[in-house]
Amino acid sequence: MSDDHLTQAVDLKELAIKTEQVPINHWFSMDSAPLYERILLLYRARNLIVCGRWEEDKWRSRSAPKPFWTNDKLTTIGITRLRAEPPDGWMPLPGVRK
Repeated sequence: MSDDHLTQAVDLKELAIKTEQVPINHWFSMDSAPLYERILLLYRARNLIVCGRWEEDKWRSRSAPKPFWTNDKLTTIGITRLRAEPPDGWMPLPGVRK
């Protein structure tokens, strides 16, 4: 792992600790979530906050794509569960400029 990746991982861990202390009413509704940028996603049932984004899933099938909210835990949670259990809220990544 490069130093840049290690620094980024440490920064994300600190960010997760800070955002866990944010009251639930400070999270935005998923209806207003930006589709094409990385954001923080809240999964209340899993007690989980992760970085994620919208995945159109175009590669699956041109006739029947199944879009879903993907995140950094995709490999451990799995696509099927991510489709079945969408996030409950979102928040912009602090310090990210548009």
